[in-house]
Amino acid sequence: MTTQPSNSPTARPPDSPTVRPSDRPTVRPSDRPTARPSDGPTGRLSPAMRLNLAQAYAANGQFRKSLTILDAMAPSKKAEVILRQAVLMAGTGRVKASRKWLAGIDPHDLSTAELRGQLAEYLMRTSQFEKALAVFDACEKMPEQSRTHYLYKALTWRCLWNLDEAAKILKEAHQNGHGAPMSRIWQARLAWLRGDNPAAIDILKTIVSADTAAPSDREICLADSGVVYRSLGRLDKALEYFEKRKTIINAGHWLCRCEHALTLCAAGRVADAVAELNSSEEIYNYYGNPCSMLRVMLISELDGSGRQSLDYKQWTDNLSQTLTPFLPYSTYMGLWAATAMARAGNFKAAKAMIAKTIKLTCSGNPCLVHDAAQNTRARQRNEVSLALARVAKAIYPNFADSAFEIQMLVSPDTLFSPRKDNPEASA
Repeated sequence: MTTQPSNSPTARPPDSPTVRPSDRPTVRPSDRPTARPSDGPTGRLSPAMRLNLAQAYAANGQFRKSLTILDAMAPSKKAEVILRQAVLMAGTGRVKASRKWLAGIDPHDLSTAELRGQLAEYLMRTSQFEKALAVFDACEKMPEQSRTHYLYKALTWRCLWNLDEAAKILKEAHQNGHGAPMSRIWQARLAWLRGDNPAAIDILKTIVSADTAAPSDREICLADSGVVYRSLGRLDKALEYFEKRKTIINAGHWLCRCEHALTLCAAGRVADAVAELNSSEEIYNYYGNPCSMLRVMLISELDGSGRQSLDYKQWTDNLSQTLTPFLPYSTYMGLWAATAMARAGNFKAAKAMIAKTIKLTCSGNPCLVHDAAQNTRARQRNEVSLALARVAKAIYPNFADSAFEIQMLVSPDTLFSPRKDNPEASA
């Protein structure tokens, strides 16, 4: 006997409600809760969303709140995320914002020696030298250090103008087998800054002749040799070294190109200098690179457009954005801009540019920078000359006066020929 389907019991009570698709509540995108800086975080956030929210708070000036958003992460992950954000900001020109992110990182929270080394490096690159040294000291109490630890520690001391301590660190690192490839090059540069030109040339020659030297290191050494000879006024010898470096790497490092162009200018070959700067587009994409500024200034000389059209504001802004405080390029740009302003008759702007250059530069001897700050006047052309001379002397105290016009790319009539009747000419 079979049971008829119509008489079989149903699995669902006959009076239970049915839910039709049209009755289901719908959630429109506009109804979903959003995590905005003004609302605070809601719900569970993925690490990526959490970082985006923290960045939004930081962009709105709520930096402490942005760090609170990251507190849910493990300390090591939080520190790594903050460090990477700081490095990204610094590399895109947001140096002031980068300083804030860097200040909140404890080196003990970073899980690897390379990350701890990067923290110390970028503290130095953003001109937080005392904090950088504290991190370097903390790293040395840990089992291992990054491969660039001693180089950047030495460069921090160089920024503080303690050249003896910087040289000592590099020498000990080299003797103990801890030196990075650039460490020996910086030993030569420190010797040059201290006025020991023969020692600098000997170190650079040793590196160039070594079978293990990388082409990029050879190029930098040849260019640095050219800089040493240029500082001695031997332009023919300097240009010989710069031409040699092009046989190793034709495109070359932006620093080598800039120094080569400066030397060509000193030899009166301005068109050749522009051609040298034009030969690679990538130098114009590097934030804060002085090559583009130098190129614009030289072109204005060649085509007679004058300096009135130059973007002084951009130059001024770039002074505080450099990530190479151990090199004097920020000071170069400040001096070039002040010189251009003075030639255009804008002495007020020249004075402001000199004051900012003195305030921001860490490339010079502090005592001489202080002297320049205390004695700067810029009411007329010859007073600008004296101010520029003081700043230049602070950067390179061991140079003879006749070499400054070559190194800093300012002409003798602007920098070294104040009027005899000026009472401040003997100051």
